[in-house]
Amino acid sequence: MDFLKSLFKDGESLTYDELLAKAQEAKMNVVDISDGKYLSREKYNDKVNSLQGTIDTLNGQIKTRDDDLANLQATLMAAQADAGKLAEAQTALTSLQGQYESDKQAWEAQRAQQAREFAIREKAGELKFSSASAKRAFLADANAKNFQMDGDKLLGYSDFL
Repeated sequence: MDFLKSLFKDGESLTYDELLAKAQEAKMNVVDISDGKYLSREKYNDKVNSLQGTIDTLNGQIKTRDDDLANLQATLMAAQADAGKLAEAQTALTSLQGQYESDKQAWEAQRAQQAREFAIREKAGELKFSSASAKRAFLADANAKNFQMDGDKLLGYSDFL
């Protein structure tokens, strides 16, 4: 708020109208960002909605796993009384392990893709583009390259650039 000090001379008091006149004279633009008109709320709402979708997906997967584990536990309890059901329980367990492994691989691939896209956006933020559409086209082309990641470095990005 030091930029406002230039409007006051040696601690003088100003009325609202005087302050407004001096601010206009100094060509200062003061914006109240609390109403969301200065910054696009949609930009941040889209990100929140995307993250909420991810959370909902993960919660659904957790609920499915909990249900599967409860069913498996019930099958195992029943198998204690009947030896024939033990093979059925083993088959169910093997099936669930395979499903969970494929879910894990899909989730890791999605996480790696998001990390790659974030790194590309971060690198593109350091560049100057002639327009927003040029930046979008660059990001789309860079994302299509599916650069490999080495830690937080994009392999082949500098050659692409």
